[in-house]
Amino acid sequence: MEKSKAYQQKISTKGKSPLSYAQIASNVTNAFKIKKAFLVLPNKKVLEMHKVAFGQPANRARKVQFTTKGPSRKQAIILVPNNLVESIMGNASTHIFQINALLKNVKSSMRSKFICPCSGGIAIVINNVPNPSDLSIIEKYFKSVEDINGNDIPSPRLPQSKSYLKIMGLSYLRADSNKITSENVTDFMKYIDLFENVSLATKPYIIKALPKSDMAIIWFDI
Repeated sequence: MEKSKAYQQKISTKGKSPLSYAQIASNVTNAFKIKKAFLVLPNKKVLEMHKVAFGQPANRARKVQFTTKGPSRKQAIILVPNNLVESIMGNASTHIFQINALLKNVKSSMRSKFICPCSGGIAIVINNVPNPSDLSIIEKYFKSVEDINGNDIPSPRLPQSKSYLKIMGLSYLRADSNKITSENVTDFMKYIDLFENVSLATKPYIIKALPKSDMAIIWFDI
């Protein structure tokens, strides 16, 4: 009985959540069956066999993944009208062959794989992230195609995503007692190294931290 109580205590405190009476009783019964079948085995070996054979109850909840994978940057996006999308897709294999030939001529390691429609235009999927030189070659090629008006072809670009950030700890009022404006925030950000290469998608949005607070929270999109 001393051994069975010690075993119950061992398996009941193994995880963060205590085991139920039914789980403890089942584990103890299984352990006794192993001991009866292998009388010469020491208790430590019996516990090891029990763990291998029956495992431990899954008490921990699965962690939820809150992050998602962003758009692949191994593609060049060209925003063109729908009629041009249909025209380009009709000769997609030819365009891929010609683009790869041009890239090979300049000894670029980039190779286009295929062309597919995307929101607002086409996406040229490439084997790696293209540099400005590769994007320039793709742009020049499409501007030279006879069936396409070069003026309708904008510069290819990499996929872009939008992030929402906030700044805290700034005063809601300026020195003249007027509330700060989005222009004040934009000028302020120019002097911070952290925002050196950041482009704002919209004007900063300013709110009070609390109704009676004199501190501000500034939301902005990049």
